[in-house]
Amino acid sequence: MAKKGEHLSEETKRKLSEGRKGNQWGKGHKVSEDHKQKLREQRKGEKGSNWKGGMFSYYHSEAKKLFGKPYCEECGITREEYAQTHKRKTLEMHCIMKDFRVLEQWNWRCVCSKCHNTKFHGYIYENLKCLKNCSCGRHGR
Repeated sequence: MAKKGEHLSEETKRKLSEGRKGNQWGKGHKVSEDHKQKLREQRKGEKGSNWKGGMFSYYHSEAKKLFGKPYCEECGITREEYAQTHKRKTLEMHCIMKDFRVLEQWNWRCVCSKCHNTKFHGYIYENLKCLKNCSCGRHGR
């Protein structure tokens, strides 16, 4: 590699150019449906990056059966009001301790998605991509 202030020789420029020609990843490179399916299969279940032990949804559904309320415990909106005004039709369960295997009342809250995202996950609701330390200036911070 050239040092700062030095120029590359024509031969070096040619070699670098040749090396880059074979790299087409992400530049209009088409991936077949068969290959996409193979990639999906490779990332399923335990092999996936979001794997949480296989019981995540089980514990959340059990918590909803045991501790679910007909209203949001934060803002008080009822399940019926929520279903009429939001895309999601059910309230969510939030695991306070982050260990969802603890099925005890103190570890679970029944909340609407707005409260879940703003109060427990630090999002600003108007723009879910903004985090609680947002400096975009649109939220009065």
